[in-house]
Amino acid sequence: TEECSFEVLSNRTLEARFIPNNLAITDIEIFGTLNTGNTLTFTINADGGNQPYQWEIFIYKNDTLCYSNNMMVNFFEWTPTESGDYSVVVKVTDVSNFNASYSKEFIIV
Repeated sequence: TEECSFEVLSNRTLEARFIPNNLAITDIEIFGTLNTGNTLTFTINADGGNQPYQWEIFIYKNDTLCYSNNMMVNFFEWTPTESGDYSVVVKVTDVSNFNASYSKEFIIV
C-alpha cells in the first residue's frame, strides 16, 4: 500500500481511480522424467501485475510438505526421492503486494 501526503491550502475534491490488478499464474510446466532420483525442472508462467515478482514454491506428497523455496526467478529444480502422488503449489506476489496462486498435481513412479 502506497501512502501519499500533501498540504491542502483550499477546498479540494479528490477522486481515487483504481486499476484492477490482473496478475495470474497461467501454467506450471514440469520438464524431466517423473521418476525417483531424476531432477525435474519446473517453469512457472505468469502474466500481468507489476514486476518484479516474488515466488513461493511448495511441493507436497499427499499433505506432507517435501520442498519449499522463496525466490525471484520463475523456475527451479527438485529431485524426488520417493514415488507417489505430488502437488506443486506456487504463490506469486508483485511489487504492489497483489498475489496469485496456482497448483498442479503430478505422479512420481
